[in-house]
Amino acid sequence: MEPPCREQRRPPTEPSSSRASGGEASHSTVDLPALIASCNPSVAIFDLDSTLWNGNCESFDAARVVAPGEASDTAGRTLRLFPEVSAVFEALSRAGVPIGIASASPAAATATRLLQGFRLDYGHAVVQPGSKSTHLKAIAAALKVDLRRALFFDDLPHNIRTADAVGVGAAVQVARSSGVTLDDVRRALRRCRERGKQRGLMARPAADWLAGRRRLEAASSGGPQPMAMARGGVFAGNDEVTQRNLSTSDLVSFASDAMKSLQPALGVFGSGGIQTRDGAAFAKLIGSDFESQLAAEQYGPGSRAWGLTGCRAAGRCGVLNSRDPTAM
Repeated sequence: MEPPCREQRRPPTEPSSSRASGGEASHSTVDLPALIASCNPSVAIFDLDSTLWNGNCESFDAARVVAPGEASDTAGRTLRLFPEVSAVFEALSRAGVPIGIASASPAAATATRLLQGFRLDYGHAVVQPGSKSTHLKAIAAALKVDLRRALFFDDLPHNIRTADAVGVGAAVQVARSSGVTLDDVRRALRRCRERGKQRGLMARPAADWLAGRRRLEAASSGGPQPMAMARGGVFAGNDEVTQRNLSTSDLVSFASDAMKSLQPALGVFGSGGIQTRDGAAFAKLIGSDFESQLAAEQYGPGSRAWGLTGCRAAGRCGVLNSRDPTAM
């Protein structure tokens, strides 16, 4: 579904709200800009029913917004925006975080009208029956963002599990009594930041990554040395360097993300074998159209399976091995 025409935003004010449980404390957003900057989320994606408002929009096809955060129909039924939703959207929008809507509701037209009436700006919406996996991937494709740095909010636990399986940076289940809150956003941002740190790719441009590798190559003594992938960079060196307490899972996790990060900038994919502490080796990383396929091959203790092969740059294939680590 195409996003609605954006309506005139309200004058900027410091948003504050209280939880649906009746708490009177204001929830300041003063800490959010720094937290958002530390995480750098690619998008924030929200479910609709029981996440943004307290009901199913499918049942309110005739409803009209009659007051800020409140819609009602001719039968007197009321659909209300949860207390902190407007503050959440405003804080994310101010920080430049794109917003997406992912809902399995069959009432796309009603959802669009309510989102417009509640003045909730967003970049892309997928409102149709189906899997959250399909919704999330469609939003990522439409907005051209990386789901590994996405935030996702939903009230249903199975949708959270689906988002985790897809690889969303942080998926947070919200309380159906209060909907999404500022604390939910803080929780998602912290979780996404920690996962980014674990991947070793937070705020590490491909150019810096490659430059670090070249510096280590230049500093190595005794001529060309094998290359080894490790968290935070690529190292050139001997067995002592390349076998420093790395497991196959460490290498697979880092190499997958690292090569995906490098490909858009350099047009390079590669595969390689590196000895690890568990007697296995990271054997292949094969890329095609930004997608990677990983496979691990077992090697005996002490085996040397060095090399990155099948590198592709501007249509050229190269071979990177222990004799010629600069062939790429």
